[in-house]
Amino acid sequence: MSYLDTKEHKEWAIEVKHRDHYKCIVCKSEKNLTAHHLIPKENRKYRSNVNNGVTLCAKHHMRFGYNLSPHSHGSFMFFVFLKNWKPEIFKWVEQNCVNEILHQMEL
Repeated sequence: MSYLDTKEHKEWAIEVKHRDHYKCIVCKSEKNLTAHHLIPKENRKYRSNVNNGVTLCAKHHMRFGYNLSPHSHGSFMFFVFLKNWKPEIFKWVEQNCVNEILHQMEL
């Protein structure tokens, strides 16, 4: 069974979406939402932590050439967005996960 099919992941995704008021943190859309892991879900230490997720619409989550997709151009622009527009989320990442983020971004 894939992690994405587990009760753990489903509960985490509901918590993330609830915290973000069931809206994309970028554009406030309420359609086609997904909970996105900031630190990859393969990192078991953080994958179920609600602070390690944000709610995104399909447009901002997938690789459709949008600069704010966490999957396009690495994650750099997405983390710049978080730092400027969602400082409370960025602060958690900065305090808890800097090494993991830098490794993920290959800096």
